Amino acid sequence: MPDRPARTLLESHIRERSMTLEEFVEYAERFGRDHGEPGTLSLRHLQRLITGQQAAPTLRPATARLLERMFGEGIVALLGPPPADNSELDGGAGELRRMLEATRRVDQSVIGLLHQQLDAIRRLDRQLGAVVVRGELKAKIEQVSRLISHSLMPTVREQLTALLSEMHTLAGWQALDTSTVTAAWSHYEESKSTAAQSGSVAYVSHAAGEQSVVLIEAGQPGDAVAVLDHARREAELILQRRLVVMAGVVGRVVGSGRTGLGVVVDVARSTRRLRCSRR
Repeated sequence: MPDRPARTLLESHIRERSMTLEEFVEYAERFGRDHGEPGTLSLRHLQRLITGQQAAPTLRPATARLLERMFGEGIVALLGPPPADNSELDGGAGELRRMLEATRRVDQSVIGLLHQQLDAIRRLDRQLGAVVVRGELKAKIEQVSRLISHSLMPTVREQLTALLSEMHTLAGWQALDTSTVTAAWSHYEESKSTAAQSGSVAYVSHAAGEQSVVLIEAGQPGDAVAVLDHARREAELILQRRLVVMAGVVGRVVGSGRTGLGVVVDVARSTRRLRCSRR
């Protein structure tokens, strides 16, 4: 987050949601569509608003209503200065309250937007490669992890942990693409752990299936087969069929005695189809 203090309450609220300005503009458009609000907000307009350059009376009524409904506060307050930050004096309680309040606003439109952003990262990963988008994915993982740690709603927390599991799975594959095997293993462990928190056997099995590729890269194909067999037994039916395909590839690899990057590329043909078809 920027070191510079927020200039308006609107800017402060956007920061509390751990959103970039571009992401907030997308969210505002989706919120307006979902809640029947005709107001619009461009990136350039938002940049003016958060600096306090536009007074509330000059704002289009539809845009003012949109912002007021999103934050539950009047437009004059939103475009005015934020309250003084007393977090250092209250032991950080103020920061905690702000994060709890921001997480309370995570609804289906926010979760849908986060899924869209993950899908966009997936597409860029396929087209441009992991080295281009891994920084963006890391930032998303940190953002969603922070929301989870402050979420008090079981249903929201469950959806966020499932999303975080998907993010770690993609990060694990990106680590394999860049030959950082230890990092790949760690991401798949995180993926399985968060998937278990969401209660999704399918997500756990999916992460374990891709983690078997790490074992092959580490020269442990026999362990890879064992991991896949266990994942296939635990998985839901639709994922079982995909894991059977992947297990067949791994089995051929074990039979051939091959290891190394060429093996990973072969298994990737099955794994990437599995990963890209999951949503």
